[in-house]
Amino acid sequence: MEKINGEHEARLSPGNAAEEGNALTIKGFFRKHYWDEETEQYRDELLTKKPSTRRDMKNCMRQILIPKYGHRVMSSVQTGEIQTFLVAQMQAEQGGISRKTAMKIKAYLSSIFSAAIRLSETGITRNPVLGVRLPSPGLESAPANLTTDQAVRILQEWKDPSHRIAWQLAIWTGARLGELRGLRWGSVAWEQNALLIQEAVWEGRSVPPKSRKSRRRIVLTADNMRTLREYKDKHYPGATDQDWVLPGRKGRPLDLEAVMTKVIKPIAKRFNIPRVHWHALRHLSNSLLLNAGVDVAVRQDRLGHTTSEVNLIYSHLDDQSQLFAAELIAKQLATAEARLIVTPSCDAALGERKVTAVNV
Repeated sequence: MEKINGEHEARLSPGNAAEEGNALTIKGFFRKHYWDEETEQYRDELLTKKPSTRRDMKNCMRQILIPKYGHRVMSSVQTGEIQTFLVAQMQAEQGGISRKTAMKIKAYLSSIFSAAIRLSETGITRNPVLGVRLPSPGLESAPANLTTDQAVRILQEWKDPSHRIAWQLAIWTGARLGELRGLRWGSVAWEQNALLIQEAVWEGRSVPPKSRKSRRRIVLTADNMRTLREYKDKHYPGATDQDWVLPGRKGRPLDLEAVMTKVIKPIAKRFNIPRVHWHALRHLSNSLLLNAGVDVAVRQDRLGHTTSEVNLIYSHLDDQSQLFAAELIAKQLATAEARLIVTPSCDAALGERKVTAVNV
């Protein structure tokens, strides 16, 4: 969630404020039906949403909307003031938010009002957010995408084997972050050269994949599987089917977000690679297939965006098509790696390496 500029705390008057915790206020209603700050427990309304949305909405409310409107009686909040607030944040000279972020904030606030009307607890009968209009998108700058060369440069810097295989799996499969965390050794179909996506992990909890269509099998190359086998045999030879492919502390999966913050981003900064995040590898995997002319149905099948329910083991889009797609990804990664020759630099004593690009 982008940082919001300006003063968050609402200037309260007797007509628009209520006691903190009163269910008539936005903060009180949110605490009762979405997130209880004292017990740190999700409530009924937020439990209906997928894990990633729960966390994002909770953070948006706590960091932006509760400070701004939390103490306000819900019936006192007007359409015009919400629109003025969001537009001002979009147009701020420094740190202005994107229209996409503004739309997300608007959607979360609208959800609160819609729930209040549906549950008939606050006495309100209208949703003031529905009338909010934001400036048209215009020409926004395209988001920075990770290139193949950049992904390989980062891969060449890895020392920890779990970090390295996580990065490789993300590119090979295009799997979502939660799906990577949810991989167990029982998810590896060795005889079929494939991974079975049947579990995800969010905020330490094991949950089903994002949708039924996300339950899928992803075919890999023989070399991919050989790398995965070597990783297991060398580092986790005694691992059972129930053990995590990417193990972390206390029996939990590896904290990939911490890896991104503490390991990947510093490497990326050294190479002037902007806006690196795990989801960028999902985009990269799709882009590699798109650039190679792979059919949209094959790409959807690998990414879990298929239009019909997928049978994990037998009823699948042509495995040869998936294997061809996996080989195309491997070929483009190999080509990028060949372009990047890693040689010791004068600063080798400091443990640094220099990456030199050459023509092939």
